[in-house]
Amino acid sequence: MFCLKIIGKILLIPVWFILIIVGILVKLVVNMVSIAKSFVVLGLVALAIGTIICYQDWAQVVFLFCLIVSAFLVLYVSVFIDAAIDLAREKLVRILLA
Repeated sequence: MFCLKIIGKILLIPVWFILIIVGILVKLVVNMVSIAKSFVVLGLVALAIGTIICYQDWAQVVFLFCLIVSAFLVLYVSVFIDAAIDLAREKLVRILLA
């Protein structure tokens, strides 16, 4: 039984390295998405304000608001994936160190 635990832990080490690499890549993507989202949302808010002032077309303002909300949802989903990968990596470390 002891040998099976050691073999299982040895087999989990590559998975741990893969999770570390994927976690770093996901953190990089999340940071890039947050920076890009800020510029996109700034432009969409400027368009919404301009549409309200110039045209007073509320249908277009609602559409722009939906685009702003979808930009935030993309960021929230990417942060959720980042947190899930961190949680999986922490659980794997606990298994390896047990």
